[in-house]
Amino acid sequence: MVANIPSRRVICILDCCFSGGMGAKALQLDVAARDLESEEVLLEQLSGSQRLIFTASSATEKAWESNKVGHGFLTYYLLEALQGAEEIRNAGKINIYDLLKYVTQHTIDAAKAAGKSQNPTIRGKVDGEVSWPIFKAGTLYYRCLP
Repeated sequence: MVANIPSRRVICILDCCFSGGMGAKALQLDVAARDLESEEVLLEQLSGSQRLIFTASSATEKAWESNKVGHGFLTYYLLEALQGAEEIRNAGKINIYDLLKYVTQHTIDAAKAAGKSQNPTIRGKVDGEVSWPIFKAGTLYYRCLP
């Protein structure tokens, strides 16, 4: 369970259909939800202070993929952001909230351009400044994501 991970901060990203409701099921296997609303409640409980859960779509939406880029929209824009998208990089770093805003808006826009609806969700909170260095693609990246 996310709450039991011995870390000061946890950020969990789920890029799959109906992830806004399935997150709780994926993160806690001993729970048998009766409907999507009960999974929403569990997801809220799993997230919380110093825990963020970022999902590709709401509990009732599909997460769309693009054959052109070879990824789901959320993954594509997440990778783009982590590699230093100009709009969000600042002094060689990427702030988590700027990243989430960037990925969310670009995912919504890409789905809309494809005639679809996809609305990423964010649950939980992280206090203070959280940032990452700009990621550089290397051999392992290209082997996993050609």
